[in-house]
Amino acid sequence: MTKNKTNKAIFVTLLAFSAFSISDGLRKLLSQDYAVIDILFWQAVCGLGFVCIAVPFMGGVKSLFNVKTLKWQLLRGCFFALNTTCSLHAISRIPMMDAYTIFFLTPFVVSITAVIIFKEAIGKYRAFSIICGFVGAFVAFRPGFEALNPAYFYAFACVFLFSFAGIIARYIGRDNGLLSFAFWPFLCLICGILIYKGGEIPPLHNMEFLGYVAVIGAVYGSALILISYGYTLAAVAVVAPYQYVQIIFALGIDYFIWASVPDFYKIVGSSIIVGAGIFLFVREGMNKQGNDIVVEDQVA
Repeated sequence: MTKNKTNKAIFVTLLAFSAFSISDGLRKLLSQDYAVIDILFWQAVCGLGFVCIAVPFMGGVKSLFNVKTLKWQLLRGCFFALNTTCSLHAISRIPMMDAYTIFFLTPFVVSITAVIIFKEAIGKYRAFSIICGFVGAFVAFRPGFEALNPAYFYAFACVFLFSFAGIIARYIGRDNGLLSFAFWPFLCLICGILIYKGGEIPPLHNMEFLGYVAVIGAVYGSALILISYGYTLAAVAVVAPYQYVQIIFALGIDYFIWASVPDFYKIVGSSIIVGAGIFLFVREGMNKQGNDIVVEDQVA
């Protein structure tokens, strides 16, 4: 039974990260002709509509609300709304592979944040993988050796925003309905844009635009739900490494749509980051397995 759940978790997680990549590619394509804020608003509206359609089949309205954790859900929603905004600003201005290379620093930031907030011991192996991850970032982007596009700072902001949202999710636990993980980010994004624009609704340009944002909203909403479901089925150490499937999508989308190929330093740097990330999660998985064996021996 456990093996089946693990296989299901891996499959669901692969679908989630694939969906994230597809939505990013569509958003980047759409940003060539339309304003970022217009895409963000209507993506969120369509995504919220997708969630509402799914509500009767996934726990009802009560699955969206949890009084005990409502303030944390709102804060997490704000972080994800900002993350979605920053990620679109990043991928609309730089190659997806460049943005994803930075995004892959997220597991390392989560580890450091967990040490600070949850007082977890960092350990020599975790420290080694974290250092390697940041070395990979320095190799990929060589700060001080070339002018850095401001869009890269949006990508770095995503790393911290996504990490903080993940830490909050861990803090509030898994008592919330899966739909809430998509509902609150979309709602916060809509409210944030309306406040920013003084109540003015961004234009819904044409039917082609509506078709794109409808697909983006549904795909991105599905990704948020699937990734949350994946983490409830198996340990983080098992499913998290499958984030790196996004490299395939980033390379393919950049090459076939924009004929963009990463340079030597980007390839080496991203390889270091991915290798360090896989090492980190393998070690975490080994530690968890070892702890489970000890507990079983004590019970016996």
